Parts: sequence; structure tokens; C-alpha cells
Amino acid sequence: MRRLFLAAAMALSLGAFAQADPEFKLVIENHKFTPDRIEVPAGKKVKLVIENKDSTPEEFESKQLNREKVIPGKSTGTIFIGPWSAQAAGDYTTGSNHVLPTGGAARFRGGLGPADFVRTFTEQTVTRQGLCVIGPAAITLADAEGLTEHARSIRMRI
Repeated sequence: MRRLFLAAAMALSLGAFAQADPEFKLVIENHKFTPDRIEVPAGKKVKLVIENKDSTPEEFESKQLNREKVIPGKSTGTIFIGPWSAQAAGDYTTGSNHVLPTGGAARFRGGLGPADFVRTFTEQTVTRQGLCVIGPAAITLADAEGLTEHARSIRMRI
């Protein structure tokens, strides 16, 4: 039952993107918004694309549209506006959420996503024959870096 619900929810959220929503573009450059006024149709869902050409983050805020968003420098953000475009839909189902990096990190990266909260590990398996092929190069690099024990760990195995 749960899988059916999730599949139906995904189909509904994907179906919302199949329709072409009217798109409006706003550009931020030299800390100024161009155009300085955009009129959107009342009661309709619209897509507002904001391109920030400045190197610093800028905040888009519209009390009339009930929207607020920080657009990192040298990046583009999208805001969906309309009666069915709940912010929570963007937080959970229609795209990445709105968690922004702190400590000034928004200067060089966008909003955080699920992968930022997952710890990843790498795993490597090397055969004896493989180590005999790549071992000499590893020894040369370890010796060049002055990491004699690294080089020794390879020498012991080949």
C-alpha cells in the first residue's frame, strides 16, 4: 500500500512539471534587479527564474507573492508561484530543499541536498597480480613524498 501511495505521489508531482508554466526572468546585476517590476497573472502558477550575476548572494523577497529566497552569487534560482505551489512541496517532493550553507559558503556553492548529509566511504580491492603492476608506481610516489612507510607497505606485498 505504501509503495502505491509513493508511486502515485511521484506521478502527481512529475505530472505538474509536464505543463508549461508561464516563465518570467529576473536578473540581478550590480545589486539591482532588472526588470524592476514584473506583473504575473493572478491565480495562475508561474515560474520565476532569477539569475544573480553578482559574485555575492542576493535576497529576493516579495511580500505580494509571499516568497523569499537567497540566490547565491553567479548562480540561478527558481521560484514557483501560484495557488498550488506550496513551499513545502519544494522542500520535500518537487526538487532540492531550501537549506542554505552557512558561514559565507553560499559564495561558492548552492543549497544543501540529501547527499550533504550522507557519509560516503570508498572501498578498494587489489589482487596480488594487480599490486605487482601498480606497486612500483605507488612506491615511486610514496618515496617522492618522503612517506617511507607507505612505500614499505607496498614493497612487503610484492
